[in-house]
Amino acid sequence: LSKTIENMHEKDITISEKAKKELEKMNNLTEDIILKTIQILKERNLQYVLDVEALKEVSEIKRERYKSEHIQRLKEGTCNVESGISFIEILTVFEKITYHCVSTTIAISNLVNNEKFTNKQAFSSRIYANHSKLLREMLNSYTLKYED
Repeated sequence: LSKTIENMHEKDITISEKAKKELEKMNNLTEDIILKTIQILKERNLQYVLDVEALKEVSEIKRERYKSEHIQRLKEGTCNVESGISFIEILTVFEKITYHCVSTTIAISNLVNNEKFTNKQAFSSRIYANHSKLLREMLNSYTLKYED
């Protein structure tokens, strides 16, 4: 992330106000995921696993929407290729952070429950099977919290 930001400053690359707001939203969302993951690590409280899963879903939805809107800005000429590359690189960093947090959540959950899930898909399937109503409520809540 710092390399991308540094490169933007060195080359005087700017992004649109809309893109800045989108990145700020993704930053806040990613920060929330990190903080919930830290709570899981510190407290071994698996209640936050559902939070991380719901936040991950919101993050994925937002990221895809922001990429689509970015492509539209490129087509309209309100964004150039250099700033667009930087925008996508930053979104990718947020995505990687999110998936590292999810992996950490899975590891702690496995440790606490003495279980072994070999992949994220199996873990997510179990969460959705056992907590679908609560997860939907959390997803709705986080969607509203991070609404544009």
